[in-house]
Amino acid sequence: MLFMFELEHCVEHVYYTLHQSIATATEKFKYFVTFLHQNFAMNKPDATELLRKSYDKSSQIECELIAYAIDTIIYDALTT
Repeated sequence: MLFMFELEHCVEHVYYTLHQSIATATEKFKYFVTFLHQNFAMNKPDATELLRKSYDKSSQIECELIAYAIDTIIYDALTT
């Protein structure tokens, strides 16, 4: 049990890193929705093409958003 107290700084570090990653992912999500609004994406195929051409392929968060959340990004952009 004492071993767990020795790891407190590690847990705090992991928590902070995760918090930062979530905040960054949220901002990137909002950026993609705004990007689609600014480029007048009117349908799913056009929006998909715009996102695939514009995302930063060296950004892990952007790659994951395109891979896992593209439908949600496009839905938000087309319905708001």
